[in-house]
Amino acid sequence: MGFIIVVALTFYFIPTLIAVFRKHEKAVQIFLLNIFLGWTLVGWVVALIWSVKKEEKEEKAPANDSEWFESELLAEAEKEEEAPVNEEKKEETPSKEEKDGKAS
Repeated sequence: MGFIIVVALTFYFIPTLIAVFRKHEKAVQIFLLNIFLGWTLVGWVVALIWSVKKEEKEEKAPANDSEWFESELLAEAEKEEEAPVNEEKKEETPSKEEKDGKAS
């Protein structure tokens, strides 16, 4: 009888076990979902999917305006470094006023 209980509990907590072994960032939340809603089968399936889903790393937002400004400057500098340099110089075309002034 004890063996059946151990097997049943192991099966019930499969989503939690997967999250723990994968070192999932939200393992505690998955465990809580598993405990409180796992018995509904829908909660168990959601916990299982959540535990195997690949985690997406979120970008840390800047803490203040100066950090934001620095990150914007760095991003702009990186874009400029990546942009191809055009070696050819374009001849400047005279503006309309210059043309009119010369024509008079």
